[in-house]
Amino acid sequence: MSNNQEGKDDEDIKESRDRGNVFRSDQSTFSHRQDGQNQDTGEWKCTICQKSNKQQYQRCIECQTPKSNYSQPKIQHTPIFVLLNKRSSVPWRNTENFDCIVAIDFGTDGTSMGINIKGKDAVRLVTDWSSSGICDKKEVKNKTKTALLMDQNHKNIAFGNEAWTKYQAPDRDADKWLLFHRFKMDLYDVAGEYQVKKQSIVKRELKSINGVCVKSEIVFIGALKFCKQKAIEYFKQNNITVNENKIQWVITVPAIWSEEAKSMMKQWAQQAEIWSPSIPNQLLIVLEPECASMCMMLEMKDKLDTVQFKTGDCYMMMDLGAGTADMVCHEITGPFEVKEMVASFGGPWGSYYINKDIEAIFDKIFTIKSNKKSDEKKMKEFQATHPIHYLQLLENIEKSKQRFFNNKKTTGVYRIEIPYEFDQFMQDNIPSNLEELVSNFKYLEESGHEYDQEYLSLSCKLWMKLFDKRIDPIIKQMDEVLKRNENILSDKLKYICLVGGFSQSPYLQHRLKQHYEPKYTFVMSERPVFSVVEGAAQLARIPSFISSRIVKYTYGTWSGLPIEHARSHSKISEDHISKHKFINDITNQEYVDNCFNVFVNKDEEVKVGQMVEHSYSKRSKSDKIALTLIYRSEEIDPGVITGCERLGCIEIPYPEDFDAVKDCFYVRFYFGETMIRVTITIKGREYVEHEVQIKYDFGVQHLDAIS
Repeated sequence: MSNNQEGKDDEDIKESRDRGNVFRSDQSTFSHRQDGQNQDTGEWKCTICQKSNKQQYQRCIECQTPKSNYSQPKIQHTPIFVLLNKRSSVPWRNTENFDCIVAIDFGTDGTSMGINIKGKDAVRLVTDWSSSGICDKKEVKNKTKTALLMDQNHKNIAFGNEAWTKYQAPDRDADKWLLFHRFKMDLYDVAGEYQVKKQSIVKRELKSINGVCVKSEIVFIGALKFCKQKAIEYFKQNNITVNENKIQWVITVPAIWSEEAKSMMKQWAQQAEIWSPSIPNQLLIVLEPECASMCMMLEMKDKLDTVQFKTGDCYMMMDLGAGTADMVCHEITGPFEVKEMVASFGGPWGSYYINKDIEAIFDKIFTIKSNKKSDEKKMKEFQATHPIHYLQLLENIEKSKQRFFNNKKTTGVYRIEIPYEFDQFMQDNIPSNLEELVSNFKYLEESGHEYDQEYLSLSCKLWMKLFDKRIDPIIKQMDEVLKRNENILSDKLKYICLVGGFSQSPYLQHRLKQHYEPKYTFVMSERPVFSVVEGAAQLARIPSFISSRIVKYTYGTWSGLPIEHARSHSKISEDHISKHKFINDITNQEYVDNCFNVFVNKDEEVKVGQMVEHSYSKRSKSDKIALTLIYRSEEIDPGVITGCERLGCIEIPYPEDFDAVKDCFYVRFYFGETMIRVTITIKGREYVEHEVQIKYDFGVQHLDAIS
């Protein structure tokens, strides 16, 4: 945290004291007992089929009926200042109220949808994305493009391959139609997040392929509206009657995404009228590698002659797509149950960046050096004057990238097909001989490239370097994670599973197997491009699939500690104590504020739906509002909020009859899901619980209470 941000937080805290603040964290007792649970054997009996199940199973192994819970017991108030965690398993997902699941895999390069109808085993993939009702043959094997075409008034014209094709139509209005492609990676600067180690800010605007900027929310909401429209059309075309309120929507996101990015997707999905807050659990935000794990399990179940995972086995799921490389390690704990062994990890190392590098190579080659203020970049001019053929060139780059290393060729050159119009344009606008220009070009210390009227051929060594720029960081981080967790993964980790479009690359497979075989067995999904969406459509039906996760950060609240507690904390300095000590006018005791009250520590295992609760008291008798600041840190128990990342602010008015001496209120964190839930409870005349959702407004982060 910068000094400016720290000063801003101090100002916020100081300003809020007049309105009422929370500085004392107390302990309370909270527990659940599962229905039918045998306290002696650790088993529970299904209320439907009466089969006995292990205590840790969340659903019946026989009929998949979820465990049920007894009513929530009352919370008992205990002495203040004892900072201990209370934990419980609370089921949040509820699929019994829905007749259909629609999963949207909103990828960087391509988008797909899967539909799971209640009572049916198979997931139906939506392959017809065109308004004409004619199936695009390419979409049977691949996703439709994540491309949105809008008019100048930001009205949707088309989505997917249809948008790509319509934009290239000769009768279109180039000045008024806006094409957005691969805009998911522009949601936030994921590369910047990994380079500078700071929270990324959602971009306010996205730029169309023809250079026009539009607000980010307009583009994403437009794309999500189109996805909903296609799903509804699918039901009509197939004579399927579905009440929209009975549809559960699932949107996949990379596991490495920030809370901000995930929350914005959820918010925009609501604005696109995909889900309603009045219908519990109508929208699930799920993590892509976890969906891929589900799909892999289902494939094994259907094909017993393939590799079969056993209870206790660990596998590394590598979801390698166009934008991100997303990895997570799971251990099989039961039938369709896994737990996370190490927190998900990855980075911006998808195949899309290879395309960007090749586009940069074209840009460097076909630029006229000038003594004027700027060079003449002919690629930009070609894009502006020949948009149709520019898109054709991008398609040719993608095709060449996908086929690279099919024949294991490592010497000589590998070519990219050139549109006829591109060659004519460059011949007319570049004074130099194009063959000599390309032959003399050097990039990443590699030369030997060739050009003729049909192809630009880059050396195979350069192609390998372009791939290695993305593959090397993947292997490096994999090695670091494996070494750091060697004590828990030794003799357990047996498999590496590959899914995602980039995982189909022959060169990537070659590099990974060269590095990790024969220590690990590689398992390839049957349809790696659709693994995530198929798994997502099934994951909601089996909510207990992920039984626990590893927390990536330490989460907690801004709080005050009794001065003796602060002095006993190894990370709270005397300097901090002297600057932040104060007298509480309720107890007349000395406290230290700006302390970090931990709810869960980094690298700790949390059960899905696990609740951690702390109780808080007033700082002053005159306080009118209970205010809590939510923080996260990369340290374990950081002690103070200095240098930590502030996620948001919770403000709840105290009831008029709130007794400053006897009463307190409670903050509950629900961990283990893909997004953190926070609830606030104030004990006054009646027991009231408010759910708090973190809402993000382009970097301005705050928390709202919802009754």
